[in-house]
Amino acid sequence: MIGQGENVDYNIGYPEGMPPTPKQLGFHQDITSRVKLIEGGFASGKSYALVMDLIINLLQYPGNECVYGRLTLDEILRTFFNIWNDLLPESLILSHNKSERKITVMTSDPERPSILYYIPLDDSKGAKHKIKSMNLGYAAIDQAEEVSEDIIEAFLGRLRRKGTRRQLAMNANPEGHNWIWRRFIKEKDRHRRHAYASINPWQEDAPVPTEDEMYSRAEELGKDPMDLMIMDFPQYVQYTDNPFLPMDYLLDMLSWPDRMKSRYVFGKHDAFEGLIYDQFNENFHVVEPFDTNNKYFTRVISMDWGKVNPLCVLFWDIDPQGVCYCTNEIYQTNMDIPTLKLMIHGMNRGKKIAAWVADPSIKKVLLPGQPSIDDLFRKDDDGSGYAINWREADNSPGAVNAGIEVVQNYLKNDPFTDRDSKIFFFKGKCPNLIEEIQDYRWKEMARTMTLIHAKNQPEIPRKYKDHAMDSMRYALSWIQRFDIRPKEVDKNMRKFLRWYWQREKRFAGSRSHMVA
Repeated sequence: MIGQGENVDYNIGYPEGMPPTPKQLGFHQDITSRVKLIEGGFASGKSYALVMDLIINLLQYPGNECVYGRLTLDEILRTFFNIWNDLLPESLILSHNKSERKITVMTSDPERPSILYYIPLDDSKGAKHKIKSMNLGYAAIDQAEEVSEDIIEAFLGRLRRKGTRRQLAMNANPEGHNWIWRRFIKEKDRHRRHAYASINPWQEDAPVPTEDEMYSRAEELGKDPMDLMIMDFPQYVQYTDNPFLPMDYLLDMLSWPDRMKSRYVFGKHDAFEGLIYDQFNENFHVVEPFDTNNKYFTRVISMDWGKVNPLCVLFWDIDPQGVCYCTNEIYQTNMDIPTLKLMIHGMNRGKKIAAWVADPSIKKVLLPGQPSIDDLFRKDDDGSGYAINWREADNSPGAVNAGIEVVQNYLKNDPFTDRDSKIFFFKGKCPNLIEEIQDYRWKEMARTMTLIHAKNQPEIPRKYKDHAMDSMRYALSWIQRFDIRPKEVDKNMRKFLRWYWQREKRFAGSRSHMVA
């Protein structure tokens, strides 16, 4: 538990009438932990707590040098500075060198201002190299689940500035049994001076407020229902760590799918345990079909071959922004090759294919003197009248995990953040792919395996209903590797597609009243 500490007015900086919550206050008052983490769901106040803690360390320790880090510079500019500008008066900022990403802040000692560096952590090697040259008194990592544990160790090695807390503070969203779960929960006794606090918008077993209650309370108080916060409902304040959360937003969150609610509302780590693509959300990534059979989309077709097991052919259309749409699938057993070629041709509707990518096993000759599966696809005299020249995907053990990481990055953003996903699936057009992606899991280690042996074993996917998963991995790895997308598109069309995707696809469904 985050402990008690020094006597400081922690109300300074927080918006008027919205003092720090007990969990935020405990986070600020912990001055003895080497590493402290405040973790929880959306809209719980953890981002404000982290930035305020950073400001406290800049102001309270003259001459301090601090770092704020998040995965990408774009995220820093878009999210950090919104909170920073809310909390720190502009009069306290002496200078801001944007080229060096360095801010100098006034302290109680005019001769000893404090310095803040803000750095992206997406280039692990580059980030660690920059960190190694620093003599820090405090470091803050936003959304720590997005970065590697190596970055944490690099920061700990540079927290050595005298007369400061020499503390690493982080916030995070739960993300299954990742390194954060292992370090702060499973192996908490192994890591000295680590503190953990969970902060969430709602408790799992708490009663669920209703819209009728919200409107009735609004009438009673003479307020607009959209202006009500949880604190306006005394009977519910005990169930939240953020009483300043708008009630309409809470009601919206409580209507989310159970898997998303478990992670982002209740802050549970087990919601996505074992799932490889736990970023997938059917309510977000599955969209209504629209016309992509035109010059503004480039097509790639991928295949995982099977005879007794199902074969899976996926159709991918890529827009000028590099966003991939799975627009169709063929998923069938015991299909002969001429029939399959005719089916592909009919579903393709004459569109030029940028790449045909397939399982490398089709190149193998199973019997001496007999053609391979690939040879049969290349024939155009088999009654179909069409030849298909498949390119060989990389299916080596190392490439499998690398390809999985590619797919994860395409899916990576969560539907309720402002990071853009780069993959969507047409509703009703690829049902088997959507079914597989929701149950694609890592293989569990054998119970008889020794601990030392288990640690040396790479994670491998479970071989079960993975034909569409393999086909998707082949396609997205190829698309990313060769940057396949329409290149000759005028600027107006680019603007239109960007608007169309953001407006019609990203916000499809009932996701109103989202707050940052």
